[in-house]
Amino acid sequence: MKIMSLGLTLTHIYIKSSTYKDKIMLSATDITEQKHKENLATMGQMAAHLSHEIRNPIGAISLMSSTLKKRVLPQNIPIVEEIQSSVARIERIIKATLMFSKGVEATKKEFMWSELKTSIDMSISYYGYSKEIKFIFPKEDFTDKRR
Repeated sequence: MKIMSLGLTLTHIYIKSSTYKDKIMLSATDITEQKHKENLATMGQMAAHLSHEIRNPIGAISLMSSTLKKRVLPQNIPIVEEIQSSVARIERIIKATLMFSKGVEATKKEFMWSELKTSIDMSISYYGYSKEIKFIFPKEDFTDKRR
């Protein structure tokens, strides 16, 4: 019997054999990419399931914190607002995870620098306890004048 090396490194191989009289035929198919895609699909399904499971208690916490804010002593309102801020952050993470697991792609559209700056400033404010992060934007909004 002669053994030949093909010089391939394969992670997942599907091997099929058949015999005819005294001959054996082997056929090997590399299914690494297929397995990789299956693993990604499974991870996406798992992320979506976890996101939905986390959403229910987060929704309850959000609703209860709104009620609590109306009834709490004025000096404790900042604590409730911090809870609401954290809940909003978790909701954004869940939404991003669900969008990623569905394979949502970004679409191009015009925007104003001031709107982007406001959005970034709000997002960064959740990390105020860590390093100071600063973005520098143009002082004025502008549009594409090539049109």
